[in-house]
Amino acid sequence: MSNKTAEDCFNEGLNFKKIKKYTQAIDAFKQVLITNPDVYQVFFNLGNIYHEQKKYELAIENFKKASKINPNDYEIFNNMGNSQVKKGNFEGALENFRTAFSLSPQNYIISNSVGMLHLEMKNYAEAKEAFQFSLNLDKNNKVAIEKMSDILKYSGDYIRGLKMAYEITGKISFTDKVEIKCQ
Repeated sequence: MSNKTAEDCFNEGLNFKKIKKYTQAIDAFKQVLITNPDVYQVFFNLGNIYHEQKKYELAIENFKKASKINPNDYEIFNNMGNSQVKKGNFEGALENFRTAFSLSPQNYIISNSVGMLHLEMKNYAEAKEAFQFSLNLDKNNKVAIEKMSDILKYSGDYIRGLKMAYEITGKISFTDKVEIKCQ
């Protein structure tokens, strides 16, 4: 590790991650692990990088290591769940989202993740419920508003769906399939 401390390498990893130089970030984080193998933030950041690279198995592996060191961080479980959704492991994702909720029960980010999982599974009623929960926690939650708008439009409630879309974007897309009745 030359004259660099583990903290220097960690900060270097964060800086590389921030500018999306993932290979250098991974190398810097792995340097930290040589002398400090129990730093959950390193595994958490590696998990996030691998997720961004669409290497979901590696992401999950690193999130699991982080969760063993710090089982009280809801973000670890939320992000692991998101990687599992991408991998198609919906049951594992739901289990991780439940753990995340048990650690942070009033968290709209987790609820958004649950909503996205249910959309992926085509469970629209459950997705709607999750996004509504998010909106109850944060009425300006753009992800929840956008997804609720889509769910409403696709379920036939075009007017409410378009109104929600207009509220966040200030415009209505005419690519949306809307039946217009002229009198």
